[in-house]
Amino acid sequence: MNKIIGGLLVATMLARPALLRVDFIAYEVYKAHTQLLAIVRKYEEERLQIVVEQDIDNILTDIDTNKRCIRRLLQDKNQVYGQIQTAMQLKAMSRTRMTEAQITVYRQFAEGYHREQAHLADQLVQLDEKFELHAVQKEIVRPNADFDFLYKELKGLSDCQHDAIFNLNHIIEFGRRTLLCIG
Repeated sequence: MNKIIGGLLVATMLARPALLRVDFIAYEVYKAHTQLLAIVRKYEEERLQIVVEQDIDNILTDIDTNKRCIRRLLQDKNQVYGQIQTAMQLKAMSRTRMTEAQITVYRQFAEGYHREQAHLADQLVQLDEKFELHAVQKEIVRPNADFDFLYKELKGLSDCQHDAIFNLNHIIEFGRRTLLCIG
């Protein structure tokens, strides 16, 4: 949209007739652009403000599903990591030589795993803090609950869970590829 408006401004300046005031045309185009953006923002805000009980129920269900998924993915991550460590111990005990490619893949896995593990730990701490929100708990209990506040807080928690799920899936997939390479 900005490119179109900018292009129109440049085109009017380059093709300006002698009697046409370019600054007036540029101002009108700019004013139309800002009015259009204001209308779009207002529409988005109105759409986001209509929160009903069903939206809260849906997001609570999503949070519960995500929580179970995170638990399962943490178990899978630990299992894959354990399999990699076992494979490396067996190679060490049997004194099996590893190729340069295997060594490189394992080294990349070890570095990436520790980096992603630190990032995941931060995400899990953030999730715990969001689960402990006393304001949300108090708001849920109130008879005249503020659905907008609840929805925003619960949506933030759900988004944080989705980030953790994505991170876990990445770690697991990276671990499985490493296991295939060194196995």
